[in-house]
Amino acid sequence: MDGPVVSVPLVCRTSADKAIDRNHFNAQYWRPALPAGGVKPGPGNGMHALRHFCASVLLLLFCPKNKF
Repeated sequence: MDGPVVSVPLVCRTSADKAIDRNHFNAQYWRPALPAGGVKPGPGNGMHALRHFCASVLLLLFCPKNKF
């Protein structure tokens, strides 16, 4: 990683201002939303895959790695 490590506010928070648990989010929101978007639910379509997709898009847009 290039550049200094920085801390930033967490984007995904609950109404109680706590970090969203990925297991809860996957089960309650993400997996039920997949069929609505025409995506077949499966192990390759979880939040981990979404994180990698997002990182790939940011790299394609020439976003510096230390910014995400």
